[in-house]
Amino acid sequence: MIIQIKENATLDDLDRFIRDIWVECCGHLSAFEIDGVSYEREPDDDFGWGEPAKSTNHTLKQVLTTGMIFNYEYDFGSTTEIMVKVLDHYSAQKQNEKVVILSRNNPPQFACSICGNQKATWINAFRIYDEDLFWCEECVNKLEEGELEAYENDVCFLPITNSPRMGVCGYEGSDIYPEQFEPDIPK
Repeated sequence: MIIQIKENATLDDLDRFIRDIWVECCGHLSAFEIDGVSYEREPDDDFGWGEPAKSTNHTLKQVLTTGMIFNYEYDFGSTTEIMVKVLDHYSAQKQNEKVVILSRNNPPQFACSICGNQKATWINAFRIYDEDLFWCEECVNKLEEGELEAYENDVCFLPITNSPRMGVCGYEGSDIYPEQFEPDIPK
């Protein structure tokens, strides 16, 4: 994904965007790691080791430079890690939004692991490392009707999403952004 974000936006604004489009499921903690410094929304001053985290209220122009690569982590139990690269700094046309999506991947497409015939719409979170990971609507219905007894006690279905958090925790997709990228039409 390629975004344009205002230099006066904060790390908190970037965190909110990443949560909204890719990772938010249960209100987990998150952090940025930039040049060896951790930034968190609610930093804990009583950290048992190392330097305490700084606040995400820093503006992007205070902590980022062109070409920089930094890390973002969401949920410190079943962690989703995202690497972010600052591609460039430039003067853009005035906009109201702090973040604008310029480009995004197409949603992933998978064949059903059970029948091999249909497009999968569900992922079995209990079998995340197994061969029977992806399920189509027809096979889910067969399971519910008792036709696939071998799986009946070993399923937890989550929707297939356009996110690195697909199949993790309770992530079901963004409530704000569509799975398929819809570019803004210039006016």
